[in-house]
Amino acid sequence: MHVIRRKTLFIIAGNSYISEAYRERKIQDMTLRLDGLYEVIIDLENRIEDARLRRAAIETEAISLKNLFRIMKNFGELYDITEKGSVCAPEIIF
Repeated sequence: MHVIRRKTLFIIAGNSYISEAYRERKIQDMTLRLDGLYEVIIDLENRIEDARLRRAAIETEAISLKNLFRIMKNFGELYDITEKGSVCAPEIIF
């Protein structure tokens, strides 16, 4: 919607709809307003990107913790625990 408004403003500014007496002042005012809106848009886009990156980091950490808990839960199956309490490392196949 802002793109449509911006186009409309520039069409109006370029045509004779704006009286010559106030034309430059109105163009300057519209430019300042648009610059302010674009600053807000860029700030919001940066915040959204930061939030996405934080979410991805949290999801990665949660997956790692989930895997750690799964390993701890199945520790006995992963390692051969003998009756004497000694632990034998599992065979790792690559």
